Amino acid sequence: MGRSGCGGVVVILVLAGALLSLLLPVAAGGIVGLGLEAAGVRGERLEVRVEASPSLRLLTGRADRVVVEGRGVRWAGTTAASLSITLAEVDLFGRRAEAVEGRLVDLVIDGPQGPLVVGSVALEGSSEALNLELGLGAGEAARTLVALVAELGLGQPRVGLEPPDRVVLEVADRRLVARIAVVDGAVVVEGEGLAQLVVLTAGSVRGFEPRSVAVGPDGGVVVEGRLDPQSLGLAG
Repeated sequence: MGRSGCGGVVVILVLAGALLSLLLPVAAGGIVGLGLEAAGVRGERLEVRVEASPSLRLLTGRADRVVVEGRGVRWAGTTAASLSITLAEVDLFGRRAEAVEGRLVDLVIDGPQGPLVVGSVALEGSSEALNLELGLGAGEAARTLVALVAELGLGQPRVGLEPPDRVVLEVADRRLVARIAVVDGAVVVEGEGLAQLVVLTAGSVRGFEPRSVAVGPDGGVVVEGRLDPQSLGLAG
């Protein structure tokens, strides 16, 4: 083969390599997208970006990072205004990641009195174990408690939440002091002279198991617990 023939082969190989570098991330993103869809994650604008260096590493199913971003997201009966999740050191075929970090904004879940808006949701861990933190704003927490107390026929109370777990309810001429806690996998408010009020159950977010709850300095409520990785399409 002459020099021109060898040069032609080299050009073809270079072009093929460049084409693979472009196509492999797209194909890998499609695989991730299918996994998310199988887990019930959909969105009006859901984008998946797969990064690997070199790109040919994707042929083995390995990626440096996978970034998922979306708006108008629907997930297992809940909705969120936006979602951003980053997975690091990813095994695409095995659905595993050494590190997972994410955030959702305005997650709407089924609460005891109808839709409950969780202003911020933070996700951290790996495909082996995921920690989930739900941040309920002071206004939304108070609104939920007012509705729960009113359902008991006690009237419209004034609600105060104080760190670390104190709940003060003023109804007519009564002042009830209670605490918010996790009992049998549910977030509840309980106290003397007050029937137990269920604020959040484990089933409100698929795969979520509440472990602790606390009232912040601003009167907001933070619920922490474990999330089953399989609920996000990871192997677990």
